[in-house]
Formats: sequence, C-alpha cells, structure tokens
Amino acid sequence: MKNVFLFVISLILCASLFAQQPKYSRVKILMNGRELNDLARLGLNVENGSYKKAAYFIAEYSAKDIDLLIQNGFQIEVLIDDMTKYYKERNKNSKPETKTKSSSEYSVPSHFKLGSMGGFLTHDEMIQELDSMRILYPNLISVKQVVSNIPTYENRYIYYVKISDNPDVDEQESEVLYTALHHAREPAAMQQMIYYMYYLLENYSTNDEIKYLVDNLEMYFVPCVNPDGYIYNETTEPEGGGMHRKNLNPNGTSNPGVDLNRNYGYEWGYDNTGSSNDPSQDTYRGTSGFSESETQAMKSFCENHSFKLGINFHCYSNLLIYPWGYIPDYETPDSLLFRKYSQLMTASNNYLYGTPSQTVNYSANGGSDDWMYGEQTTKPKIISFTPEAGNVNDGFWPEINRIEDICRVNMDMNFYIARFALKYAEVSEISSDFIPGLNGNLKLQIQCLGLDVPADFTVSVTPLSLEIISVGNAISFIGMQTLEENSDSINFTLDSTVQTGQIIKFLITVDNGMYQHSDTISKIFGQAQLAFIDSGNTISNWTSSGWNTTSSTYHSPSDCITDSPDGEYSISPVNSSITLTQSIDLSEASHAYLSFWAKWDINPAQDYVQLKLSTNNGVSWIPVNTTNTQASIVTNIAGQPVFTGYNGQWHQETADLSACVGQNIKFMFTLKSGWNYMYSYDGFYFDDFSVSLMQTGTSGIIKTSDDYFADVAYPNPAKSFVIIPVPENISFPCKLLLHNSAGQLMSEIILNKPESEIFFSVRNLGSGIYSYRFSDNYKSSNPRKLIIIK
Repeated sequence: MKNVFLFVISLILCASLFAQQPKYSRVKILMNGRELNDLARLGLNVENGSYKKAAYFIAEYSAKDIDLLIQNGFQIEVLIDDMTKYYKERNKNSKPETKTKSSSEYSVPSHFKLGSMGGFLTHDEMIQELDSMRILYPNLISVKQVVSNIPTYENRYIYYVKISDNPDVDEQESEVLYTALHHAREPAAMQQMIYYMYYLLENYSTNDEIKYLVDNLEMYFVPCVNPDGYIYNETTEPEGGGMHRKNLNPNGTSNPGVDLNRNYGYEWGYDNTGSSNDPSQDTYRGTSGFSESETQAMKSFCENHSFKLGINFHCYSNLLIYPWGYIPDYETPDSLLFRKYSQLMTASNNYLYGTPSQTVNYSANGGSDDWMYGEQTTKPKIISFTPEAGNVNDGFWPEINRIEDICRVNMDMNFYIARFALKYAEVSEISSDFIPGLNGNLKLQIQCLGLDVPADFTVSVTPLSLEIISVGNAISFIGMQTLEENSDSINFTLDSTVQTGQIIKFLITVDNGMYQHSDTISKIFGQAQLAFIDSGNTISNWTSSGWNTTSSTYHSPSDCITDSPDGEYSISPVNSSITLTQSIDLSEASHAYLSFWAKWDINPAQDYVQLKLSTNNGVSWIPVNTTNTQASIVTNIAGQPVFTGYNGQWHQETADLSACVGQNIKFMFTLKSGWNYMYSYDGFYFDDFSVSLMQTGTSGIIKTSDDYFADVAYPNPAKSFVIIPVPENISFPCKLLLHNSAGQLMSEIILNKPESEIFFSVRNLGSGIYSYRFSDNYKSSNPRKLIIIK
C-alpha cells in the first residue's frame, strides 16, 4: 500500500511539474552600449543567440528572465511570443533535407534516419539506434554500457558505446571522447553524433582514412549526458520544441534542475557571471561542483580513461568554443594549439572560434571544457572543445529540412578530433600561383598537428598533368613535435610545349608510415602582371550607392569595403551596389585572373550579394562564379552564382577571366534583400581586389620597352618572413627597396651578385600594406604589393 501511495504522489508531482513548464519567447534586447557580460551577471544564458556588440542581443528567454531584464533597465522587443508553439508550427510543412555547398562531401548514411520528435530521435529511439549499430557492425562497435553506476534523479543511467577495430577489448590505443545533450533542449547535438557514427561504420570497409582511424583509436560516444531533462522535453512536447535546459533534480522552484554545463568542478562558482546561484534560472550551477549525478558520472568516466581530446556538442550559434570559460580575456598555456586546431576544424563550416570571451564576449564557470582541460591531477588533460551547432535561425529545435545539413557541416570537426589524436601533419605549398619558366620548385611547409609524437612524415609530389616531365624525390621529416613547422622544396621540370595560361596540377602526399593523405594543387604556367589592385582602404576607384569602407574588420589593414558600413544592412528591402568606375584593359592579355578576399553574413532564405562583370561599359552584366559562391535559390536568378548564408572568416575568392581577354571590363557588387523582421544581418565585406593578366608566349612574361617586373613574393600576406624572387633580366649590383603605404623607405637590400630569390625577415615591421621594387643602374621595376599581418 505504501508503494502505491508513493507512486500516486510521484505522478501528481510529475503532472504538476509538467503543467508549470514556463513559456519562452524570442526577444531582442537593446544593449544601448552595455556588454553581454551585463546579461551574464544576471544569471542569463548568453551562449545561444545573435549579438551585435553594444547594440542588441537576440535570444530565447522565459517570462521570468524577461521580467528580470526589464527590472534591470533593458529595453525588450518580443520577436516570437511562444517558442515551443513556433518550433512546432514551422515544422508542419517542412520536408527533410536542404543541402549546402560546404557540406556536400558527406553523403547521408544509409541507416541514418530521422526521429519522431520533430525529426529528432527520442531517447528510446536513440538507444535503439545504438543497439542496431551493434547488431549491424558487431566487430566495430561495442554493446551500450553505462558511463557510471551512479543513477540520475529519476533513476536513469547515461550510456556510452565505443567504436574501434576491437570494440570489446581495451587496447593500448589513443582515446577520444564525443558527448552531446548536456542541455536537454539541444537535440541536433545528438542527431549529428548518430550521423557521424553511422558514417564511420558504413564506410569502414571502403574508406582508407576511416579504417585507419578506427583501427588505431578507441572512440567513445556519449549521445545523451542528460537523459532526465531530454525525456522531460519528450513528455511535455512530443512533437519537439520543449524548452527545458537543465536536469530534473528538484530545487524548490517551478524550473527544476541544475545546468550540467555549469556544474563541473574546475573553478566552479568562480563568480556569478555566466552561472547563477538562483535555482529558478536556467544557468543554476547547483550547490557545489559535481553536485549532480550526471556530472559525477562524467567525472568518473573521464578519470577511468585517458582521453586525449574531447568534443562536447551543444546548440546553437555556429560557434566553436574552447577554454578558458571561467575568466574573460585569459587563455590556456595551450592557446596556440587550440587556435590552430580550431582554424582547421572550422575551415569548411566557417564557425566563429575562440574562448567564450573571444566569440560572444561573455564568461561562464563550471563548464565541461574547463574541467576536462584544467583538471590534470586526477586524470590527464583533455584538449576539449564545445561546438554550438546550427545557426540563429535554427534555434534549439531546427526545422526538419535542416537536420541533415547540420549533421554534415559538423563532420569535419568530428574527423579532426580523431586525426589530431594520432600522428598527423598538414602540408601547404607557399610559392606563387604562377610558374614563370620550365624549371621550378614547389615550396612546401609542413606542420605536425597530431598529439602522438615524436612523429615521422614523408612528403612526395606526383605529377597529374602530362606537361610535367619530372619531379624531385620525396622529403622526410623526422621526429617532429606537436605544432613544429619545417619547410623544404621539390623541384619539377615542364615540357617545352606547355602553353601560357595552361593549368598544371600536382598531387602532394603526406605519409605518416601508416596512412597517406593527399591534396591536389594547381598552378598556372606563365608570369602574371597586376593590371589592377585596390587595397580597400577607400572607395576612390568605385561608384557607390550605400557601400563604403569600414575599419571594424579587414583582410589587410586598415579598412575594407562593405555594403553596410554602419552595422547590419536594413531589415527593410535593400537594393544597393558598388561599381568599378574605370574599366580594366585586357586588350593585350591572353589570360586574366581575378582575386579578392571576402566574408559575409546574409539571410540565405532570400538575400544575396552578386558579383557581376561587364564588357560593354555597364550596358549589360554577367554574373561571376568565384571560389565560394553558391547557386541561388531566389526565383528570378535561380541557379546563378551568389554569396549568401554565413561565412565569418576571410576567404580568398578567385575566378578565371580569360574569356574576357581582348576587351575592357568592369565589376559590380550588388546586394538585394527582402524584409527581415526577426533578424538583421551583417552583410558583405571585400578587400584586396585585384586583376592579374598574361600575354601570349611560352614564357608568359610581359615585357615593356622601359621596365621589367618583379615576380610575386610569397607567402603574401606574410607574418614573419617573405621570399622575393629576383627578376631574371636585372643587372647587378642592384637594390631591393621596400616602402610603406605612406611612401617611406623602410628597408634597402643591396645585391652584389646574381641571386634567384631573397629571404627577407619582416619581424620588425608592423602590420600593413607595403610595396617593393628592384632597381639597378639603368631602370627600376614596377612596384609589387606586400601585405604584412602580425
């Protein structure tokens, strides 16, 4: 009888708890010069949202949180009144999968399927997937097991599985950890993990890299750290859209639970910024570090393993975050490693990376990353990251047509976590894009990036073009340490029949003794001359309607050009443009090439920036396809190349203009947008806009009666050194002269005897745009641009 009574009381309490689930709204908070940490000090969650420094912050808050904001003098604009209702309604007419350009490499695994909860797997469905994986691939994945014997408040357990070539044996192999769902309302974090796991299992027998990774690693997966909170959201909102964040440990308020990602023990409760001592708030950190069974279980799990790297997936905001989180403007002793890893991990999805302070200007203590990295007594340090998967439009419960794409765009981050745990290096080729003669060198820079050191690597070059007669021998790099860099070159010879403008392709292969990975590079035969260059520091070369320069960001100092120099572009429809005023003369060219640097934040549903070219002085315009343009989905220009979506890092955009040789050309950027009621977007930025050309002839060298031309320096931009080729037809002795943007002579080097190139240190020069030229007793070369970034 007593057990029946307790059961009935439990049901009553549970029903009461469900009935009191708070309503969340999406609001725009006008910051009026205040900082994001001013919100964090109120105990509010600020890692998920859209932030414009000192202007506004858009996020999803409960009615209690909104009252708190108003009481503290913040002006609030409600954009969506009921987020749960909104998430469910927008999914009704949504169909699976919209694919972006950046994610197309990873095809959907055949066994991957969507779940019944707004497209996401319920907890039971997730468990069934783990069981199915074991049935299908018993030699690659373990049976699910409990992370710890510590039960949750509702008497559940956290489960994990291991993927390896001998999953039921504890081998002496490097270990990596993948987790998801610390927060109950972030289902895409778990869904992308299931996608990645199936991709590994299904491609093990056909993909050499996956086989190498699985054979040499023990990969541990914890898909749901917070089963109580996740099942609570399932129960209250079975169609998806549940907004509960914490676990379900009662705390005496109508918002039960503890924020598990504020409950880890390293610097727990350091201050009240980013974590709260108020049990009713979503960032409530608990009564002490590791007060919760879920974090105790994860602590025990990590201490019983030797994880080299960890990645704890959350949602949302398109971020990749690393320690420290508990204190602003303070990085770890491994900050260079975190930065380099993040740079590679976000290269394809363009997530903003850094510490919490660097990414969204807030701090928070008690996080998983801080403990996994910072605790180095009871366990080895773990190089740990937190991605925030999905964009601001996706929110906590993305539409069903976005789920597969979110899974795909996070695949590279997952793979890099595995790569970094082993012997891994990447090689870059840093010489000019142009090959001026039949004999040349590929200048190679290698960096060891794996944690399994010392490591040996062999780099080789394979010709892919028939015009390559021979290449030099492979190079060995012995005993490299993590982050160590080295350089060398491999020579090559081309056939004398090669033509100016011809694309020459090489395959560069890195071999660590167990696995080889390769990249193709392309060069253009011939020597290029700059026909036009614009630094982006003014718009004097352009005719603009609304576009102007900004110093808030740039590729090279001190400005760039943007459609919205004063902030975001308007929420009302925009049709603005910037046009090159004077034409570029390609009448004497046989080949021509465009290059500029760009980044952008544009509503992908309807807005776009388009680059166009005219060969008749603006009478008609042709869309230009560059490196990162996408096919437009806007009806009247469907299929045309545009810039849209989010690309938060500077990328070089290039295009072959050889179809326009013999003519004069102009360029125009246009921004077109519709109404943007809920969000404003940062717009489009471009910098260092240039056109290079060649003339007909085997050598491709452009000559004039009076001048000769210096070849392009590399690397450019430069950080610590630059290599400047010496013109072949110069007389000795001669001088290399380097001037700053104000025309002041910064350096003079005298060459008394013939040399092919000059190694020049720029460590003592500040960031900026410089020019260099050669001068002998008879004439002076045309100046070339050199960018230095520190």
